[in-house]
Amino acid sequence: MNVLTRQYEGAKHISFCDSSSIEQMDQIDGISSEEEDYEEVNHLQSIKAVTDGQIILVLSTTDYLSCVACSGSIIHISDTLAKCTKCRATMKISNCTSCKSARLLILDNLKKKWNLTAYNEQLEDIIQEASGDSLEEKLLNSNKFTLHYYTATNELRYTIPSRKQPVAPSTSN
Repeated sequence: MNVLTRQYEGAKHISFCDSSSIEQMDQIDGISSEEEDYEEVNHLQSIKAVTDGQIILVLSTTDYLSCVACSGSIIHISDTLAKCTKCRATMKISNCTSCKSARLLILDNLKKKWNLTAYNEQLEDIIQEASGDSLEEKLLNSNKFTLHYYTATNELRYTIPSRKQPVAPSTSN
């Protein structure tokens, strides 16, 4: 039997393939404890901190809709309906959650460059005190910050504003 297990928001989910069958077993050996599972998840999604990062380039920004139930991506199945690719729920497009993402190039205090992706809450944290008309302008005008991200996916986990002010970009005539 082929089984795929994933952990999402603290709950474990099992996905079966079409040829799977379920049988009750009297004696089960080899089940991992919650502590072992937690250690494995931490290993797979290890977080690394980068101090005083500054966004130097916005590679792209995306506006998209997501599922209200699980935040999964949706596909349009008609002019008014969508289906979630994650939980398979069908919903009105008007009820979907509006989301944003940005692919960023970040320079740390050691002059190392990091190509990371930020989503909704992380973007709001980064631009909360930044000036500008567009998302891109606000990101480029944002203050330096400490960031934590998943090394496996290069997704920002959270950001902490730095106490230092950003260095103004040099202008050439």
